[in-house]
Amino acid sequence: TNVYEHRNVYNNNSHNDASYGSARTGRGYYGFAPGYGRGFHRYNGGGNLNPMAEGIAAILGDGPVGGWKGATRAEDGTWRITRGDFDNFGYSVALPNGCTMPAGRKVAVLTSVHTASSGEALAVMFKGRANTRFFGGKTLGMITVTDWTVLDSATALTISVGYYADRTGRVYDEFVDVDEEIAFAPTETLESDAGVQRALAWLRGD
Repeated sequence: TNVYEHRNVYNNNSHNDASYGSARTGRGYYGFAPGYGRGFHRYNGGGNLNPMAEGIAAILGDGPVGGWKGATRAEDGTWRITRGDFDNFGYSVALPNGCTMPAGRKVAVLTSVHTASSGEALAVMFKGRANTRFFGGKTLGMITVTDWTVLDSATALTISVGYYADRTGRVYDEFVDVDEEIAFAPTETLESDAGVQRALAWLRGD
């Protein structure tokens, strides 16, 4: 479901710092590091939102996590986490919930201009979450929800019907912004990645 890198790392004190393929996210990764959580979305160019959001449901927590704003209230929609599963207006992957995360844990989200489409929707789900901060650069700006209708036996029409909105009701009609702008230059190691290092410093309280 992910184009390049989409990795979420969050706290679990019973694990050492490691990463491994996750059955919950398919092509994503989870890792663990004592005392903090971090989310990478800088190379998430979109795809199927449902499995990506299901994979981070434990981090987002139960309840409304955003949605979209249409031209009329009847066209609005809500994304929510229900008993640990992502619900996208009636669509849900509902995989087994084997991961937990204490409420209120700090989460750093890294985005860039390469974060696009449903990758941006995923970022919006973290907006309005307590103890969450965004680092890097604004996203690409493919921030519309699409719907489709069948015109005839050979033709279907897909159109944009709304803009992403976060759990507080704020609408994103240009891009998803960040709290701290940090130029993104791909590096070979996390130690030389300015965005990652600044995010880790914030998570540690430095």
